[in-house]
Amino acid sequence: MHAEIPKRPSEAAIVKSQSTSKRGLLKVGRTKSFDLKTVRFADKCGQELEEVQCFESFDHLFFDKDERDHAAHALARKFSPIKMKRLLPEFRLALTSNQLNPIVKMRGVKLESVHIIGTMVAGSILTKDCNSSQVFVRYTLDNWITFDEIPASFDMLVTSETARYTFEHYFEPSKIDSQLSFCIRLQTPTKSFWDNNDEQNFVMKLV
Repeated sequence: MHAEIPKRPSEAAIVKSQSTSKRGLLKVGRTKSFDLKTVRFADKCGQELEEVQCFESFDHLFFDKDERDHAAHALARKFSPIKMKRLLPEFRLALTSNQLNPIVKMRGVKLESVHIIGTMVAGSILTKDCNSSQVFVRYTLDNWITFDEIPASFDMLVTSETARYTFEHYFEPSKIDSQLSFCIRLQTPTKSFWDNNDEQNFVMKLV
């Protein structure tokens, strides 16, 4: 009577057994009481791999609610939008044509409107319709220690005696001390006309 020699399992059977064992272990791992986030990666052929990585949710990275809230607030502060610097006008303008027209007729030039977005300033200027005239916005960023000028562009004839010019300029906040001041100059071949807000200039604070 001969004893039967057990057959050695084939290599394919060994691989299959190991694969089944690994899947069994992974299945047990997903039964933990806390929440797990599972990510699967596919190989180059589009087939699923046996390797599975589990990541704990954000809530389980901290011991208690206070610690979790503190971390969330820290992240919010870190990625919050940067506060934009802006210019705030400290002057008022005449609102109606009845107020503007006499001033333009008497002084030759008058600031009509100003629009501000951050430190971008745009506006319109009314002038006498003078031939060969030029209009400039003279401004200072350091309380008139130095100054520069922006040329305004002709826009349209408002009446037979009045023209409108417009301007637009971006001011770099880092170059402004604490405020920006400006006035308007109308230059004709023979004379200069000014609008300096009754010698107070047009002042805008940087905030």
